[in-house]
Amino acid sequence: MSIKDKAKKEIKKKIKKVIMMVLKPLIPYIALVLIVLLLVSWLLDSLFASSAQADDSELSSAELDIKTMCIEKAEYLNTCDNYVDKEKKNELLDVNNLENNKMIEWSHLSTLMTLENLNNEKEINQNLLDEIGENFKSTFKYEKDTIKTEEKQTKGDKVTWKENKDKAQTQYILVESDTIIGHYTYEYETVTAISDDGNTRITKKKYKTETLQGEQYERLKDYLKTSMNLNNEDIDMCVDLVINSSSGYYDDTINNAYTILIGNDMFTWPIPGYTNVTSEYGYRVHPISRRI
Repeated sequence: MSIKDKAKKEIKKKIKKVIMMVLKPLIPYIALVLIVLLLVSWLLDSLFASSAQADDSELSSAELDIKTMCIEKAEYLNTCDNYVDKEKKNELLDVNNLENNKMIEWSHLSTLMTLENLNNEKEINQNLLDEIGENFKSTFKYEKDTIKTEEKQTKGDKVTWKENKDKAQTQYILVESDTIIGHYTYEYETVTAISDDGNTRITKKKYKTETLQGEQYERLKDYLKTSMNLNNEDIDMCVDLVINSSSGYYDDTINNAYTILIGNDMFTWPIPGYTNVTSEYGYRVHPISRRI
């Protein structure tokens, strides 16, 4: 090896050593930056999903009419069969908003109408929406919980707690739900918290856990099997399609399989008689979410 090559080699070693000395204390910060970037990417993904479902700019007037019908129907289905004890209430009441991830969404209804059109050649209109809605009324059952406030009473060395009934409050807690997502029951535990100054304590029920009764999406699967006479493989695919429609985007294979046009003589299906569409190219990666 020539002197020149040896000199280059030594210089490279020294440069690497200097770089490692500089970067070593920065490694934790670099890791932190990478974590932040991942979180930002996740946030953008979530925002994309929300905006994709909310964006109406590219919808035709017919599509907007259908969306409006589905929104109104979903709001009705989520409030038409709710109870506090045995008293019927036409509203959502849970203090923790536990209904949020159990409700039927307008996009679920829209996708179900599309599937009915493709499989049973039913016209997408209010009548079809009402027919589907009869199978997917959400039931939310609540119970009242009184939030008890007690104030500290001190006499000498003796400490007691006296309830202040003027400060008593009522909260509603969800104890059972039966929806398109599944049939769930909810458990709570009674907790008591003392204020920072130690003079007040509050007792109430706090959400603990939920338990699925039966199979998830059971009503949806039964509907798909009964109404559309699908086999198990197609039922699973259609369940994914209906449930994931609320996120604002789908797997490309499914999305392409169910692309239809809305207008007069509303729907066009490229291969009548077939609902299982495959592609020799396999699954694609979503350009924003990076999901397969």
